[in-house]
Amino acid sequence: MEVFKTVLKNREYVAKKLDQKYGNLRVRMSCPICGLADKNSVNNEYEENTITFYCPEHGKYSVNVNKGISKLEYNSPLRNLIRGMSYTATNHSENYNYEILRITGSDYAGFYQEELRYKVASYLGCNVSEMSMIFYAPLVLDWSGAKLLKSLYVKEGAYQDIPKKFINYSFLKADLSYKGLDILYDIVINWINNPYMLFRHYSIYYFMEEFEKYE
Repeated sequence: MEVFKTVLKNREYVAKKLDQKYGNLRVRMSCPICGLADKNSVNNEYEENTITFYCPEHGKYSVNVNKGISKLEYNSPLRNLIRGMSYTATNHSENYNYEILRITGSDYAGFYQEELRYKVASYLGCNVSEMSMIFYAPLVLDWSGAKLLKSLYVKEGAYQDIPKKFINYSFLKADLSYKGLDILYDIVINWINNPYMLFRHYSIYYFMEEFEKYE
């Protein structure tokens, strides 16, 4: 909660850095009546610890962050920043006898973290040299080298040559039952047993070939 309050107090700076397209603090909450949410946070209003949202069907509704912070959602850059600062606070607190290690996809590595996490966190008073560690997992790529199933950017029918069981888990389960998960487990365990395999990405066709070996 304290991390988010810090973000709120500095929302103009944070919004400018994390949302260069709209310049908004991308925090949202679904309408309590219909569930609709303003994804781009265009109509948000802020007053001390209260955020007011707008639904085109049911009008304005508000939340006090002291009581309803669990109802809030964030876009990826803002969520990444809040997580990083919160995990760092936990890792340096005497109230916990463990540290949090985050695991996420490699598309969040490099420039993304430098510009959207470390620089903003430093401005907000976080010692970035002591921030929680991140382990970047390999990505699964399509034929073009893009992250598989980034659905917003994929044209209909783009993956027709890929068996459905490699696109949707329900088809994998229907075809192989839980053996499909066992095969995935064996593939990933091999990466862990051979760490050099963790520092690269894999195409979906790699998995198709590996499944043939195990099946």
